[in-house]
Parts: sequence; structure tokens; C-alpha cells
Amino acid sequence: CPAPADRVARVSRVGPNTPELADVVSSHHRWTELPGTGRGAKCRISILGNGEAMTGTKRVVITGGAGFVGSNLCERFLGEGWRVVAIDNLITGTNRNLDSMIGNDAFEVVNADITKPMNIDGPVDLVLHFASLASPLKYFEHQLETLRAGSDGTFNTLDLAQDKGARYLV
Repeated sequence: CPAPADRVARVSRVGPNTPELADVVSSHHRWTELPGTGRGAKCRISILGNGEAMTGTKRVVITGGAGFVGSNLCERFLGEGWRVVAIDNLITGTNRNLDSMIGNDAFEVVNADITKPMNIDGPVDLVLHFASLASPLKYFEHQLETLRAGSDGTFNTLDLAQDKGARYLV
């Protein structure tokens, strides 16, 4: 679905098993005809709550960015045209998960402990908090770090989102 040249929109195609459009339209999406298909297919354009299409390049901060889930989120957001800041202290995450993104001008890596207050320079539109240890063995080895990532890390990332006027997902 092409957006006007001065706008950037995230688009997802609707398949044949999609529920009725009236059931899936929300304040964050609108539906439009998918041109050139000849089948009346529809596509969804993400919009802001005020009805305006997303404009410009958005920037997301992803904690736990070097972990399995975090690195896949980083790749997904980069693929959708976002600027991405991955934050990780590398207790269990690995730089190997970031290799495919290193060198991308839209990608930044910050080696930091989210249990400490943080500041990210520049605008932030979205904060995703996925910093956590991923296995019971690691929980046992790093009990306090796990608890602090969940409590202090949540507090600090909420504070970051509030300071930047960003949306938040934990």
C-alpha cells in the first residue's frame, strides 16, 4: 500500500481468512484498498491516535537487545524503517545476535545496566523492556540481577518513556 511521498506508514496485508473489517479497525489503524491486486484485497495502515499517518522516522529503545527476543525485535523494527537503540549488559545476551545489524546507520548498541538510571540522547517514540534472563539456570546464577531487571529496570525504562513522551511495552 503506497503512502503519500511525505508520509511513512507501516502496512500489513490482509489474507483471505481475515475477520470482517469492522471487527479489526481500531483507533490506531485504518484500512484502504490494496491497489493492483484486482481482488479487492485490503491493507492496514498504522496511524496515530489523532488519525494522522505516522510521519518521519520513528525511534525505538529495546532493552535486552542482544538477547534472543530482543535481537529479533531489533531486526523487525529495522526492517520496518525504525531507528533502533539496543540496550544490553551482556550477562546472557551476546554480540553475535547483533552481527547482522552492526554497521546499519539506523542501529545503535548501548552496553548498559538498566537497573541504573539512564538517559538516551535524542527523541524516543517507543520503549520495549525485554531485559531478563531466559533460563531457570541463569535465574539461579543471577538471582538478584533477575529481580532488579524486573523491578528497577522496569522503573528506569518507565522513567525514560515518561521523560521522552514515548509509548511503553513491557
